[in-house]
Amino acid sequence: MRRVFKWKAPPKCWLKINFNGAFNGGTGKAAVGVVVRDETGVCLGAVGKAFSYIHSAEHAELTACREAVDNVITHLLHPVIFETDCLILKQQLCQERGQNLSALGRLYDDVSADLENLPNSWFVYARRPREANKAAHLLAGDASANDQSFFWPTVPFFKQDVIVWKLYFCIPLFII
Repeated sequence: MRRVFKWKAPPKCWLKINFNGAFNGGTGKAAVGVVVRDETGVCLGAVGKAFSYIHSAEHAELTACREAVDNVITHLLHPVIFETDCLILKQQLCQERGQNLSALGRLYDDVSADLENLPNSWFVYARRPREANKAAHLLAGDASANDQSFFWPTVPFFKQDVIVWKLYFCIPLFII
């Protein structure tokens, strides 16, 4: 029997941001997707973005996180819960402060500094199977396939079935 994961809503008056990075090691290209939802599951926007010169899957996930944090800052979204399915990302961002000496250390330090300045924000890890990130992954795939970036303030009709299905039957992810 296959386990189904349902999206867990944030507390009342909070937003939840799920993000995903997709990486192609052969080309060094990546794409990210970020999804923002309110406590009722309403999608408040979606973004997909294509990138070149990405070095690893971890780098793609960190780039997705950077996009999510930048959108929160730009659009003054708070309070917010950032949810990731990348354990190493969560560990790196939530470790004791000090200079991060990993290969992506400077990027981690920049994101950590921004997270520290966000009022009422949490960063959580959600252990989920890959298919639970399908909505965000598909949005990242769109950005990658078209080698372009996009922002949708609401979910377009041609993506709504995937986003709504994920809300009720799996874990929705938002692209920002």
